[in-house]
Amino acid sequence: MKPPAILLGLAAILLLGGGLLFFRTLVRLAKTIRARATYGAPYREGMIADRLLGFVMTWPLPLVGVLCAFLALAQAAFQPVGGGDPVRVGRLEAKRASWGKTAVSLEPDAAYPGTRELEGEIEGSRWAVEGDFVDWEPGVRWLGLVPGHRVRALLGTRDPSGTSPKSALRATLDVLPRATDTLLRYARFVPFLKVRRGTSEWYPPAERRLLILYATPDGYIGDFIAEAN
Repeated sequence: MKPPAILLGLAAILLLGGGLLFFRTLVRLAKTIRARATYGAPYREGMIADRLLGFVMTWPLPLVGVLCAFLALAQAAFQPVGGGDPVRVGRLEAKRASWGKTAVSLEPDAAYPGTRELEGEIEGSRWAVEGDFVDWEPGVRWLGLVPGHRVRALLGTRDPSGTSPKSALRATLDVLPRATDTLLRYARFVPFLKVRRGTSEWYPPAERRLLILYATPDGYIGDFIAEAN
């Protein structure tokens, strides 16, 4: 996914406009300080304090611009999900690797925010796919901050019924970009963002299994193509 155009445009306006105001007030502050120290230069009492206050008041604009650019880059790492229709993620292949292990590879679709194939191995009598899901408050979605997901890991359990997810093993499939990783790490401090983990159903091992992976706001679902036991 490309960074949201509205958010990037807003970031550019704030950074350029705020940057110009920042340097303009900085230059005026420097000239006032110089005038204060120069004999005969036009200066009246309190001018430095006024210029300093104006200089400080310009700080929020470029800072908000940096924040908008950061959010745009972080959002770009997620594939949008929402509405009633599942979103196709890619083609998933699972096959028996070694004793008690399943090798899984995901070939992402063109719409998924990542082109390289994801590969990993997981132990257990059943396995599942796990991902990070983000949900933004409706009030900020006009900026392009929309609910989305990204596949992150494989889960494995030694429970044949797959009813013990709390004791599941975990193998990382994908590493988040730095901006997105920072956003999720401090998501609890962002009042308009909710982050959770979503999973697929538990799949038993097979000699080879092919399926199409879909994402929904509630997690992942798989549409089987072929299976060989």
